[in-house]
Amino acid sequence: MKILYFSTVNWKWIKQRPHFIAEGLADEGIEVEYISLTPFFKQKIDKFPEANKNVFVNDKYVIPLASKISLIETINRCYIQNIIDKPYDVIIITHPIQYQYLKKTLEYNPRIIYDCMDNIPYFYEKEYRNKIIELENEICKKVDNIIVSSFYLKDKMINQYGIEENKITVICNAVARDLVERKYKVIPEEWILKKKNIVYIGTIGKWLDIDLLIKYAIANKDENIYLIGPKENELKVLPSNIYLLPPIEHKYIVSIIEQAEILIIPFKSGELIDAVDPVKIYEYKSLNKYVLCSRWKEMIKHEDDETIYFYEDLKEFEAQMHDIRTKNIQNITSLNKCYIEQNNWDKRVEKYLEVVFKLCN
Repeated sequence: MKILYFSTVNWKWIKQRPHFIAEGLADEGIEVEYISLTPFFKQKIDKFPEANKNVFVNDKYVIPLASKISLIETINRCYIQNIIDKPYDVIIITHPIQYQYLKKTLEYNPRIIYDCMDNIPYFYEKEYRNKIIELENEICKKVDNIIVSSFYLKDKMINQYGIEENKITVICNAVARDLVERKYKVIPEEWILKKKNIVYIGTIGKWLDIDLLIKYAIANKDENIYLIGPKENELKVLPSNIYLLPPIEHKYIVSIIEQAEILIIPFKSGELIDAVDPVKIYEYKSLNKYVLCSRWKEMIKHEDDETIYFYEDLKEFEAQMHDIRTKNIQNITSLNKCYIEQNNWDKRVEKYLEVVFKLCN
């Protein structure tokens, strides 16, 4: 079986759901071609040395401004259409705009899956957002199956687009089964964190509530706040106790999490975040770390976990932080083997395979 996985994430970017899914499918003996499009000069790529586990990586650079200039859009479309003009059994797209590149390869009659892991239209604004909403509505009706990463996205497909429930499969995010095996005992000195720390690991984007963190840092100068990950936009001048660190190789993630006293997911509520099932929460829970997270509906499934605290505003953030600090947070991180066994990427790939084989039989 041959699968084309059309990702919005370059293979050399920080490791995310698309990488785990592509690797997992390849580990099951499926021939996986992983393609992504990166506009020239648009996205900084951090190349981390990592085996691709039999995934054929076909990252391509395209001309930027395609969403604003129709001629550029046409050139990019023709370029990519010719590259993937070959037979695949299944094509997995992760963005509605990718369907336009499939014109030639659709002639080979592949099965099409839309893997929707975000509320895509809300990455955009105004007229272009409306265009993506219309396109997503159209694509959802054309594809053979829809996989979503959250129950919020499933409800959206049903209520907003009128998609039948049996066409949608919820496959939540997960943790790597070999999470602890990836641990490196010796890490670079720049990744050794100060004590009394608070740590965020992930993309530093517009959804991060930086204003809340600045206010907290100013009022609590003895706390050290670390923001670790790629920066998507320029930030305000930060207090001296907020540290910006670049993306970290995935092999060091466990070592960073172990040093973290409190891990935070400080997202702003809204259409974009409400649809998110964050990968990081699975990694944190697997290592039994204390987590302080903003509250949105998708996170209700974690509310019974005694290590996860929620907040809705700065006042509650401060109160919950104080409550966590009264716990014994200096203990060495322990491994939650039962949780990992139930919520690892191998389990999620099994569900993926059920969808794929059902479509192909």
